[in-house]
Amino acid sequence: MDKALRKAECPVIIVPEEFYFPENIILAYEGGSSSVYAIKQFAYLFPELCKESVLLVYLTDKTNDTLPEQSLIEEFASVHFSNVKYLQLASSGDQFESWLVNKKKSLLIAGSRSRSVLSEIMNKSFTKDIVEEHIAPVFIAHR
Repeated sequence: MDKALRKAECPVIIVPEEFYFPENIILAYEGGSSSVYAIKQFAYLFPELCKESVLLVYLTDKTNDTLPEQSLIEEFASVHFSNVKYLQLASSGDQFESWLVNKKKSLLIAGSRSRSVLSEIMNKSFTKDIVEEHIAPVFIAHR
């Protein structure tokens, strides 16, 4: 599946065997253009789901870090989503996966997984375990 995701030229939704229609949308924001691109693609493709409860989660490995481009991402999110809340979580370790396990009936929106092999070795993708362990459905888009 990893190879198919790398080669995909369009957004992809990976759904675990046990699936519930999403009642919550979780936007994974790392401060980069790939996460913004994925959020934009999701909003264009699924405008009806943009009316659901939306949580923009800023993933960072630094404590007391501020949301990058805060005013811009808040404006962008408010244009596409009607009910947005914001949360900062550490991206290191298994904290994000542990947190996501408790978010039942959620759909995770994430940016690109198409990184170089060296980048994958140095910095583990936070979506890799979520997809492999079938924790939640994941919408992935990359350019």
